[in-house]
Amino acid sequence: MDYPNQMTGEIYAVQSVNGNVVTLNQPLLRDYKLSETVQAEIYRPIEMHIKNIGIQNVNAAGVYEGIKLSYCKDSSVTDSWFKDNGQASLRIDTCFNVDVKNNEIYNSIHEGNGYGISVADAAAFVNIENNHIENCRHAIMSGTGDFKALNRDIVISNNILIGANIASSHVIDAHPMTIDYTIIKNKIYPETKFVAFYDGTLQSIFSENEVYGGHGAVARRCNLNDGVHVIKGNHIETEGYLYAGTGNGIGDTLVIMNNNQNNGQQWYGVGLNSESFRNIVISKNHFGDLSGRGVDLTFHIDDINLEISDNTFENIRREGIYLDGNSYTNGNVKIQNNNLINVYPSSPGSEIKIKNIQNAFVSGNQILEEDSSVMAIDEITATETVETEVATTKNQTIVNNTTNIVIDNRLREASPDVVYQDKKYIDIGGNLGVGRYRGLLLFDLSEYINAENISSSTLSLYWYYPDGRERPGDTIVEIYRPAASWSPGNVTWNSRDAGVLWTQPGGDWFDMKNVSQGDAPYATITLNGSDIPDNRYYELNVTDLVREYVSGEYENTGFLIKARTENADYVAFYSSEIEEENKRPILNIEENTVA
Repeated sequence: MDYPNQMTGEIYAVQSVNGNVVTLNQPLLRDYKLSETVQAEIYRPIEMHIKNIGIQNVNAAGVYEGIKLSYCKDSSVTDSWFKDNGQASLRIDTCFNVDVKNNEIYNSIHEGNGYGISVADAAAFVNIENNHIENCRHAIMSGTGDFKALNRDIVISNNILIGANIASSHVIDAHPMTIDYTIIKNKIYPETKFVAFYDGTLQSIFSENEVYGGHGAVARRCNLNDGVHVIKGNHIETEGYLYAGTGNGIGDTLVIMNNNQNNGQQWYGVGLNSESFRNIVISKNHFGDLSGRGVDLTFHIDDINLEISDNTFENIRREGIYLDGNSYTNGNVKIQNNNLINVYPSSPGSEIKIKNIQNAFVSGNQILEEDSSVMAIDEITATETVETEVATTKNQTIVNNTTNIVIDNRLREASPDVVYQDKKYIDIGGNLGVGRYRGLLLFDLSEYINAENISSSTLSLYWYYPDGRERPGDTIVEIYRPAASWSPGNVTWNSRDAGVLWTQPGGDWFDMKNVSQGDAPYATITLNGSDIPDNRYYELNVTDLVREYVSGEYENTGFLIKARTENADYVAFYSSEIEEENKRPILNIEENTVA
């Protein structure tokens, strides 16, 4: 539906008539061509003020109405009480400049109608303020019966609006023949299956409202084109979403700013998977406690301009931000300065996931975790070495020792001061828009005495991610010697212990030539970009480094694991926290002992 081209009318007040010139109180919404068949209806309005009355009908689900105003101007309904008017408690049809204030309205639940307040048939400049409306199919509805005119300039403010629990009971319902709607500073309580504002308008502002319960805050109604919609400064505690683009229209601008959403137990924050806007701004919002994605957008048109900036995503059980350009040519796309706290996508490293987007500008995003269960080093118990005799000769026995890991930590550039000790994966490499990842592993080598008896040492890592997908280039996995001991309970990208910084953020190391931050790794393997994880162990020969530790040449500081280029080469291995023991990192040491 395209609002500017609808052949529907407009309502105005006549200010003056001078010959053939009629001056209206406002300019027309659009130009009318001489070739169009234009009809004008002229009414002499009445002024009506209704105050301090009570109207109770006999059946909340029946067909009766309370009050209907038609062709009224500069009128009001105030300080009155309505109950059990099934069809509608108050109808405002073809009226101009009406105030509805300080009323109480209860129980209008006629199936298919059931309006607390109905604003219809070219009503304009209607102010609905400081009312209590409860248990109506729609507390407030804007529509039309004969499709001859548009409603416009409706302001709904400072009301308490409590929904009903019959079919389609969205609390505020604006049909797609309503132009300007402002909903501000209301307290809205939808029932479980329904939303606070079912928006079919051309222009809308949903601002500074409090929404408690229900399926969501704002959902778009029908397939609508053009228009500007602003959702700003609201506090949302629903089981669903902040905004859902449920139609297939193409709007002009969508602005979602400064909202606080919590407790989306079943849904996302902002979802646009069918509806489109040419310009989208999602900024300075807090999305918390969601079972779905924070922002979930799929493009369906070319040239979309998108900004997602300065938001906080906290306790999100899927991706914080998910974008799919869907093979369309996008405009400017900026993902900047967002904080993602305790975001747990199904695949590690995809807290921000961007697909099929050209030249996205991604910067300043922080991925953090608030973990109250970080364990101190003296609370960690090393797993015992498992010893198995595998071969015997006349002079010696070759013993294969599988040394289980003591501890592993993740280092994440995007969250440089956060400790990652108990995750089920170790990730390395570079991830677009997020930054670099490295890992630290430490094994207990105290039972090994003679380095000369060690014939081989193999570090085995179980590769499992990215599942089923190729990467733009190869990942070359490298092992280095950490330059100093590090505290598992305190180590981060920036620090090796509490108050003790790394010399180089991301960890200090020596290579096999004892060069600080050198590039000659002790061990390396290559995971080709065309390869996908095949859920098995990959082995690195770390014999030289283990011998150096056992001989006492260097303190056992473990292994620093990284990718060579750290550019679009992100991979993940299982860590010691994975439940299945046959997927955890393993250090296998073979010894020659004299018989």
